[in-house]
Amino acid sequence: MPLPASSAPRRRIHTRRIEVEGFLREDGLYELDASLTDVKDVDYPIASGMRPAGVPVHLMRVRISFDVAFNIVAAVACSDEVPYPGNCDTIGPSYARLVGLNLVRGFRRTVNEMFGETLGCSHMTEMLQS
Repeated sequence: MPLPASSAPRRRIHTRRIEVEGFLREDGLYELDASLTDVKDVDYPIASGMRPAGVPVHLMRVRISFDVAFNIVAAVACSDEVPYPGNCDTIGPSYARLVGLNLVRGFRRTVNEMFGETLGCSHMTEMLQS
């Protein structure tokens, strides 16, 4: 069942997209490439200046490589666009600590313990929960 029509006229001002693609590598490992993009439909003031409409406020990516038992063997993360340079765009290397975790045994809980609050980037952590 679709959502009902809005009860008042409105215009979109923000879009968040989380995309996850799965791959089978030729060496038998699997990879998940995920991205999170936030785009405003209006010019948006941020710490580094005015972000024009249509230019991402957030553009973050993570790649997880894992084996047939869902054990993570490699992890890489990067932040191409952030509203506060010098913070979330520097945390990417910390996500290599995901190596050794299992995607189906306590992964979400462990990610929250490792990167929750100010220990990581909330957007990157949200993307990993997907």
